[in-house]
Amino acid sequence: VCYGGRGGGKTENIARAMLILAMQPQHLFKKDNIRILCVREYQSSIAHSVHKILTDLIMLYELYPFFNITQTNIKSANGSEFIFKGISNDPLQIKSATGIDLCWVEEAEKVSQASWNFLTPTIRNPNSEIWVSFNPNDRNDPTYKMFIENPLPETVAVKVNYYDNPYFDDTPI
Repeated sequence: VCYGGRGGGKTENIARAMLILAMQPQHLFKKDNIRILCVREYQSSIAHSVHKILTDLIMLYELYPFFNITQTNIKSANGSEFIFKGISNDPLQIKSATGIDLCWVEEAEKVSQASWNFLTPTIRNPNSEIWVSFNPNDRNDPTYKMFIENPLPETVAVKVNYYDNPYFDDTPI
């Protein structure tokens, strides 16, 4: 769980880590490729997902020979796959997702308890993980309660803010 204020680099750094994992053969998941589900509470289009940041990083680091980017998903040469969904858009679609090794919940401060109830039992592959990134708005949000106030077992939470980001540009707009 990475949480904190804007500008800390949470989204970009999680995206980098996931791209690295998608390219690795025989990693933590004991197989050559992994399925990564990238979710947020509401996703009206692929433009409202982390698809763009992943694509931008693939281009920035010239990884495009290793990745096939389509309008709906991203696949690596070894078969690892990024899938993008909105939890509330179709909870049953999330509930029926299978074979997910990693799940990234972006903007998790907006995720309802009902959505967490659909999502958490879905991520059940051996060694699977849920990665969470959010900017806390309210201590009563289900995400804050679940991961910060009363963390679930095995939760690792790191507070990250703009002053932790050496690349933060504080130039006024």
